[in-house]
Parts: sequence; C-alpha cells; structure tokens
Amino acid sequence: MRAVPVAGIVLAAGGALLLGWIGRAVLDPPPPPYHYQLVADGGVEKFPELGLKDQAGLDLKKYEIRAESADRPIAVAHVGSRGDGAPVLLSWQNNTGEPVLRLGPAAGELTALAAAVASHAPKQARILAWWDTSRQLQLLAGSSVLFEENMVTPLLLPPPWRAAERSIESLERDFWRAPASAQTEQRFAEFADAMLSEVPAGLEKLRRLAGDGEAYVVVHLTDAYRLGVMYPERFGVGFKDFPMTGQMHGTISGVKNWLKKQGYSAYAVERRDDTAVRVHFLTDKASTRTLLAQLLPFDTSNPLALDAPSVVYQHGGYWVYKLPPGVRKVQTAAADPRP
Repeated sequence: MRAVPVAGIVLAAGGALLLGWIGRAVLDPPPPPYHYQLVADGGVEKFPELGLKDQAGLDLKKYEIRAESADRPIAVAHVGSRGDGAPVLLSWQNNTGEPVLRLGPAAGELTALAAAVASHAPKQARILAWWDTSRQLQLLAGSSVLFEENMVTPLLLPPPWRAAERSIESLERDFWRAPASAQTEQRFAEFADAMLSEVPAGLEKLRRLAGDGEAYVVVHLTDAYRLGVMYPERFGVGFKDFPMTGQMHGTISGVKNWLKKQGYSAYAVERRDDTAVRVHFLTDKASTRTLLAQLLPFDTSNPLALDAPSVVYQHGGYWVYKLPPGVRKVQTAAADPRP
C-alpha cells in the first residue's frame, strides 16, 4: 500500500475543518447586534411629540433600539397599530452619524401629510407611495393604498453589521410581522420600475398599477436614497448632512462648492432642524431624468411646473400629486432656473 505523507493528512484535515467552519458560519450567521426595547406605550395623549389627534383606537408604543456596543440608544422609534394589525412605523430618530436600518421623516411631517391626504383625497382614491408611507397613510388617514404589508426593504446596514445580515433580516421580519406576499413584492418591484423610468413611461406604469379611478402619488426625499440602495445600477444617489452656518444662504453656498468639487449632477436640500440640513444628490445625468427625480425638488427639476401629474400638497420632504386619469402626452418640466 502506498504511504500518504503526514503533512498531506494534516492539510486535508485542516481543509475539512475550515470548510466545516465556513459552512457553520453560513448556516448560523452572527446574532443581530441590537434589539428593540419597549420603553412606553399608550394612546395619542401619551405621545404629544407625534402631534396626533382624533385617532381613536390607535395604540402607540415607543421603542429604543439598543446595541451592546453603544451606551445610549442608536435609534428611537414610535410604532402604531389598531387591534391585532401589524405594527406601523410612525417615526424614526437616528442617533448615529450614518443610516441605520431605515430612514424616516420627522413625526410632524407625517402627521401633516396624513391630515392633508385625508382632506384632499377621497377615501376611495388609490394612494401610490413607498410601502411604509402607504401603511402610515392607511393607518392614520384610512387611505386606500397599493401596499398593505410591511416589507422591511431596503435594510440599511453599516459595514460592521453586514456579516449578520441574515439574522437581522429575520429579526426585522419577526418584529414587524412582515412576511410580504409574492404579489406585494411583485407590485412593489413594478412601482420601483415606474419611478426609475423617464416621466411619460413612468406615469403610464403608475396608472396601470393604480387601475381605474382617482389616484394620487406620494413621494419623499428619502425615497430617492432608498431607491438607490435597491437599484444602484439604475439610480445614482446619496446624501450628506451639513451644519447650519447661521444663514441658509451661507450654508447653500458651502453645499454648492462641495457638490461642484465632487462632480455631482443635481441636488435637493432638506432642512432637518435648526442645526443641520441634509443635501440629497444625484451622481449621474441619467438619474435626473427618472420620474422620481422629476417629482422631487432637485435643481434639475421643477415639480410645480409639471403639467401632469399636478401638485396638490407639499410639506417638508413630502410631495403629493394627482395622477392623470389616463395615458396622455406628458411634458417633462423645464429645469429650475435657480443658479
């Protein structure tokens, strides 16, 4: 019998052990590096910071998202529900310097949006919006929406968390009760495709999704970043926070200088609070021609000049449009003449 060198046996055994470790790492990813901690619950009167009124039967909960590596919460969330319905995110306060899990508008913006939609749009009108905005409007305004399920996408994970992506996704789906149906996922992919199309084609796709009858489109500046995370090959986008320098004019001057140095194609400014502004920017010309970019106030678009869809409400980062009743020729708005 031919002898096998001892070194070969050791290498073979070591290789098998390494493959076994890799296999276990794939099958058993690291646990989530954070957890949701309930800190308060009750009705709307217990959470005046949300600005909610006339919401009988609405149950609210406040959670701190805590990580072992941080002394204070990395984020704070307010969640609402009615009866045994799945939870709906109503506010998300990020306490870190980068996106963690999700982006969310200020609570006051959402409350104002829900009141405006309830006022401007008939109950039977179909609302087309990002899946979480859809569920918020369904909960707070009783709107008829295209997306009624939590989808937990996209998840915004800082680099150190990416090894635990599978366990994080499992935690999020369990917490938000989010086993979205294949039909919902397909519809959302079609909605995203419409937003990534140029204006005439995108509007035709939205109208097909809305079906017959009155319909409205709701977008927010955060949708641009989330769409870019999901489809980076079709939509180049990012954002950067800038401190307020005392006067908005001085801040914008600094923003423009930074954008010029970076070579970015377009920008839109969102005032976060009295201390900072968030600049959303597009990184290529093709992205500026998409329907979503034309519906948002980038300096290469002019939403107020659009022939269709027509603006019916604007507040903070939200823009609400009435969708035209059928397919017709739509002219892209001219660029905003601001320098």
